[in-house]
Amino acid sequence: MNWKTFFALLSRDGHVARRNLIFTLVQNLLQPLLLTFVLPMPTEHAAMTILPVAAELAVLLFSLRQRWVAAGRSLQPLAAAAA
Repeated sequence: MNWKTFFALLSRDGHVARRNLIFTLVQNLLQPLLLTFVLPMPTEHAAMTILPVAAELAVLLFSLRQRWVAAGRSLQPLAAAAA
């Protein structure tokens, strides 16, 4: 990959992140919390703790996205431009 391609992809990712600013912020704020409170537990059953939390996080983000779409907002603003 050359630099022109790299910066084009970086520019596109920045554009999509700005368009989906709320979801980008929610994901970036929740991920360190997940790492802080779930992974450092030194128990032999850590996997039993990580899986439910990961499932809850997935459900939370899915429901936020569904509400966003139900409000008439698009999650893929570049899909229409590419078509």
